[in-house]
Amino acid sequence: GDKFSRTEYEKFLLKNGLNAPSFEQNLSEQEKKRQLLSFLSAGVHVSDFLIQSAFNKENQIKDIRYIDLKNYYSKKEIKKDEIKKTYNENKDLFTQEYKSIIFAELDPDLLTGQKEYSESYFDKIDKIENNILDGKKINTIAKENNLKLNATDELDVQKTSILGIKSQSINDDLFNKFYKIENVNSPEVINVKNKYYIAEIKSKSDISRDIKDPRVNDAIVSQIKLKNIVENNVKIAKEISSGAFNKTKMEEYAKQNSLKVQSTQIKNIKNNKIFNEDIIKEIFKMKNNQLNLITDSSLSKNFIIYVEKTKNIKIDKNSKDYEKYKLNAKFNLSREIYKTYDKSVNSKYKIDINNKAIDRIKNSF
Repeated sequence: GDKFSRTEYEKFLLKNGLNAPSFEQNLSEQEKKRQLLSFLSAGVHVSDFLIQSAFNKENQIKDIRYIDLKNYYSKKEIKKDEIKKTYNENKDLFTQEYKSIIFAELDPDLLTGQKEYSESYFDKIDKIENNILDGKKINTIAKENNLKLNATDELDVQKTSILGIKSQSINDDLFNKFYKIENVNSPEVINVKNKYYIAEIKSKSDISRDIKDPRVNDAIVSQIKLKNIVENNVKIAKEISSGAFNKTKMEEYAKQNSLKVQSTQIKNIKNNKIFNEDIIKEIFKMKNNQLNLITDSSLSKNFIIYVEKTKNIKIDKNSKDYEKYKLNAKFNLSREIYKTYDKSVNSKYKIDINNKAIDRIKNSF
């Protein structure tokens, strides 16, 4: 496997605003939690009821009636005045950053006369990094090491020039890495797919994009559509919660908005042509005669659901899936035991958790 690099490790910590002791402590705690859950899962005994419950979360026969709100949202007209108003209120959001990049590959053949990565090659890399720290310019470093510098026009994050032309002067992997450099005229040594490069941002500009730009128009339309979905979903959800939106109102709502109330049967969370797994999992939590608004995380799928009838399927102890649901039940029980333990410890010792630090660590992986 790959060798541990202390330098790369330190760079990772620095980049993510972490220090070694706190990061390693958190990593240790996470590993302890994983081992505890594994230990509990291995030793805990689960009843047939818990195994059946785990099975029911993914397997039921549910007869439902539903309204797909897709047509309602897609047909909702968005007026030019609303687009213009949104643009004027958010002009600062439509300022596009453009960067020009200058770079060269740190080819081992050029630096050492050898094609393979040798100790002398990495000594050269270290020397170049020290030159950068000493303030040497990229042109001087290139000249001293016989490197051929390549340059791009000013490009946006999609690798497109101010004139709207996609750049062919740099491949996507290099561009995506180099574009993340923040400071102008500050060269960096960067590893891309096990090759080393020196790169810098030569210039940086913020240019306001006009409302006539198709990308601006599309972004505004998408934002207005999302706002309309959120507002309407919130309204429906409140009415359902208060009891004002019932089965009869569901039929009326469909008629008023030229929508269909459709019927279907769901048997498990897999291979459903209408609903994805996450939506079916939510449907399986519903009881008979219950009505709910269920959406996916991106709000691209929005359904009003009414459950007419539910039939639970008894798990076959001889089926190939029995052990899978037994393990699921064990893990669920172990997790509940751990949560109860964790809650009691926090309550007893008043442990103050820095959630921002934890989120930062999680997001760094």
